[in-house]
Amino acid sequence: MHPHHGYYHYYRTRRGPSRLLWFFIGAGTAAVWIKHKQAADIHGKFYWKTLPAPPVRETTTESKLAAWRRQCDSPQAEEEWEMEKERMATFGRQAQDAMTDISEATLDSLLNTCAALKHVSTTLSMINKLVQHREQRERELEDRPRSDKTT
Repeated sequence: MHPHHGYYHYYRTRRGPSRLLWFFIGAGTAAVWIKHKQAADIHGKFYWKTLPAPPVRETTTESKLAAWRRQCDSPQAEEEWEMEKERMATFGRQAQDAMTDISEATLDSLLNTCAALKHVSTTLSMINKLVQHREQRERELEDRPRSDKTT
């Protein structure tokens, strides 16, 4: 056994941040350093000072809401609104026609099914009557005395 087992064990199990965290910190640092070097090569030693200034925003007295209202009140906006309303009305009529066609087709199918079931029902009742007549005839034949066999 090792004489300093407890002391060695303390450093063995105690770990700092994850190795993956250190990898990402190193990779980020390397990427920033490389970009810094590339920019310094392109723009010179003091490249931070050569960056363009941000664009100056124009100050207007008119608010965005007022500009939007002015744009909506224009004749062109009215024409676009009317065209959109016509388009939606056409779309609504087409949808209504399609639904009407589907409803009519469904009702036709239902009526045809009912007619077929009625035909089947009448056919079954006719077959049932034929079976009953046959059974009645067979009973009558069995109930009648057989004179042919006795003579």
